[in-house]
Amino acid sequence: MGKIITLDLSVVLPGEDGFCPGQISSILKAVNEGNQLLPVPCRETRPSRGKYHHLDGRHRLIYRKMQGLETAEFYLAYNREDLMYNRDFPGFSTQELLENNNHIEKRWDTVVGVHQRIGVENFNEYFALLVSKFPYMRDIASFEKYVQANPSIVNRWCASLKHMPYTG
Repeated sequence: MGKIITLDLSVVLPGEDGFCPGQISSILKAVNEGNQLLPVPCRETRPSRGKYHHLDGRHRLIYRKMQGLETAEFYLAYNREDLMYNRDFPGFSTQELLENNNHIEKRWDTVVGVHQRIGVENFNEYFALLVSKFPYMRDIASFEKYVQANPSIVNRWCASLKHMPYTG
């Protein structure tokens, strides 16, 4: 059985792939609805070096950085089954957890290669790289300013999630 832990984002690897602008819709949803988010699955790797993999939810970590937070909750999994059932996630259905952790085995194997390919050592460096390409991701105020200036883009992002448009 896994456990929920709190980690500083300076020791977290950035994830199994790079940032996709489509994930902005998930960030937008988080901004709209508050940070009611699942803990991000992760697996301990090289504990002597303090490195952790996370598997899903880059948008959740990005949102925390945008809020100015430097830590996040992670579900430290010891095996795939630890991520599939709601015994440790009361309030979330098994179906939600299944969808959240789909294709987990493939993700275990791709995190290290990707973070080396994009040239970052941890999530903080990844976020800095992201902000250099998307300055409006720097913080919530910058993001909301961008949202207000680009309502058609925002509505398209929202439509992809099938939820109410952002109202500012």
